[in-house]
Amino acid sequence: RHEPLPSNSQARMVARTGLTIGLVVLALWIAADFLPALGWAAIIAITAWPLYVRCMPYLGETRSPILAPLIFTTLIAAIVFVPLALAAHQIARQGDATFAWIAQSRESGIAIPSWVAQLPVAAEMVRQWWEKNLSDPAAAASWFRSINADKAAEWTSALGSQLLHRGFMFFLCLIALFGFLRHGAWISNRLLDTADRILGDPGERLASKMVDAVRGT
Repeated sequence: RHEPLPSNSQARMVARTGLTIGLVVLALWIAADFLPALGWAAIIAITAWPLYVRCMPYLGETRSPILAPLIFTTLIAAIVFVPLALAAHQIARQGDATFAWIAQSRESGIAIPSWVAQLPVAAEMVRQWWEKNLSDPAAAASWFRSINADKAAEWTSALGSQLLHRGFMFFLCLIALFGFLRHGAWISNRLLDTADRILGDPGERLASKMVDAVRGT
């Protein structure tokens, strides 16, 4: 049977607990903008961990403890970044072509495309409407009145700032992912120990179910 703690020991424990909670809340408040990057890094690490463990012997684990997580993080970065970079490049090219086409259409109108004459129904009606509303430069300009250079510049600036922000968050995600892969076994053991102390065996089963849910999703 445990004897009750002295009052000064209880007060000290309460003070330590309160200080710990306060520090955790303060840390979360300061790092609030970076939590999504950390969350995605944890999700990727949990999902890719079985494959990472199988690939560790082939990634130079025995040579250096940081070589395997560095190579795997680089591979994941390439898998995610290369398709996005290609898509962004294609969008930028199409955006330039679109603005050039709009400028040309304001000056000379929009020519009737060849597929209009091949319409099985109402081809003549569509052709007349096109000539009245789009082939005439003045009429075509009214269609694009809401699109101007200032709005295009604002849109481009907003897109550029968002790309920089997302790129920085992706960089932080990769740094966190490297840390999770480098110390994954230690982190998982500490989390399981904490869950076991707080909840007992149900805590470990709950953690296992959460990992399975993340990988399944």
